[in-house]
Amino acid sequence: MRGAGAVAVLGLLMGCTAPVSTGMPVAPATAETETPNRAALPTELPPELYALAFDLTMARTLAAECGGGVSVNEGLTDTILQEATRDLSVQGYTSADIQRVRETLPEARVAADRAAYYQSNAITPDNPDSFCAAARREASARTGIGRFLAVGA
Repeated sequence: MRGAGAVAVLGLLMGCTAPVSTGMPVAPATAETETPNRAALPTELPPELYALAFDLTMARTLAAECGGGVSVNEGLTDTILQEATRDLSVQGYTSADIQRVRETLPEARVAADRAAYYQSNAITPDNPDSFCAAARREASARTGIGRFLAVGA
């Protein structure tokens, strides 16, 4: 897993609504990038990657639903995704591995975690102000979600 191709795949895994791009050409996977023992790799998303994916997904949701004054810091997001991609590569993951894991992402877990987040942060889906308030709290506290957010004055 290398460069922009890996970042783009990881970006898809994270539920990005816009493509993640570093401007680098996408290099196809080659036999030399494959780890010989494919069976030894986990078939589930590592917990730290799930947390990263959830944080980014929630940051994008908060920014989109707030409607104004809150956005996702795409430059920082790109940097964080590149770091995560490098970490996964060191662990032996390839783009194909990430795609396989993405296809088996526990949707029920994501939905339950989102519902719990909404409840614990007093977010009401039909109230944009509740998304804005949560986004401002997250950004101010520099949480996992907040690190992806840029809040205007």
